[in-house]
Amino acid sequence: MFSVNSGYTLHWTPDSDTGLVSFAAEAATTSGWVALGFPTNGGAMSGANVVLGTPGDVRMYNLPGYSPGSGWPETIIPGVIPESMAVTQTATTVLEFQRQESDDFVLSDARFLLAAYHTSSSSHTAKHSAGTNVAFEWAAVGAVAAGSCPPKSPLYDLWVSHGVLMALGWGVLLPVGVMSARTLKDKDLFWFNLHRGCNYAGLLAALAAWIIALVKFGPLNVGQA
Repeated sequence: MFSVNSGYTLHWTPDSDTGLVSFAAEAATTSGWVALGFPTNGGAMSGANVVLGTPGDVRMYNLPGYSPGSGWPETIIPGVIPESMAVTQTATTVLEFQRQESDDFVLSDARFLLAAYHTSSSSHTAKHSAGTNVAFEWAAVGAVAAGSCPPKSPLYDLWVSHGVLMALGWGVLLPVGVMSARTLKDKDLFWFNLHRGCNYAGLLAALAAWIIALVKFGPLNVGQA
């Protein structure tokens, strides 16, 4: 068992002899959908294959982007047994299915999974509720499966780089450039060179941070992985 966040818990039972993993994804909703995804590009949502469902309607989808548009394209996830897919709703909603070990799903390999759910809507095209989706590292067997590693988004390093560059540009370099022009004009050309250099460097740092956000981050959503 692994508590992904305050409203989503993942249970699984691996069988090392047969290579079969039984999943049960439990979410804090009594009427919305629940999903468990298998990213194909790090831990990114775009390109992931997911099992998503509500009682009586569980399907496998490929997520080509961040918005379903008129609907996600259905797919077949290698190793997932369609007959095992089911959703039950009582005080919580539980999505269950089984996946067979394969070349791209090895029980002992650590990988990222995607967890998401909707707190109220049963529509498969309804975007997950804010704060209910996350990417986390997992393995069917081994230390990661035991929850010894805290969930970490695959975008974590990019978030840090974005924040550091923004803080350096807007919080340090540009203010130093402004202050040098106000307080160091009696230092001949030193103030001008410092002013110009800090302004250029600050703008470049801010531009680099903006490019990271534009290229690597999806649509803004609280809690998005």
